[in-house]
Amino acid sequence: MLRLSKKSEYALIALQYIALNKGRIVSAKEIAEYYGISFEFVAKTLQVLVRQKFITSQQGATGGYLLLRQASEISVAHVLEAVEGKMQIVECCGESGTGECSMHGRCTIKTPMGILQRRMNEVLASMTIHQMAFPEAERYYAIQSVFASNAVN
Repeated sequence: MLRLSKKSEYALIALQYIALNKGRIVSAKEIAEYYGISFEFVAKTLQVLVRQKFITSQQGATGGYLLLRQASEISVAHVLEAVEGKMQIVECCGESGTGECSMHGRCTIKTPMGILQRRMNEVLASMTIHQMAFPEAERYYAIQSVFASNAVN
């Protein structure tokens, strides 16, 4: 089964928490305490997110982190790629996949895995930090769009 690394998990958790506290400076300590996770690992993950320009840091006793963009403009795919690099299901799929597979010409899973890779990339690219932070709002808007399209028909 595919599984996110702790670094990716913590990056998504931190961005979600910061989005939930929009307009308020959030500290690494606050995030770590709220989720009961390692402060050191959260702090390192936040440094990566600062370097990748998802958040900004403010130094000092009342310092912490704020989003640099709207949560609705940050896709899960962008976060995972920034933290982990390009994700590939199998070595031969994706942009860095090579044709130098030992089973080249005999492999029967490259095409199905390529399809799965594309679909997974589409799902991750379509989900935003805002949707993670406010899933109830997303369900509300999805339901409203269904009612609106039914009313037109």
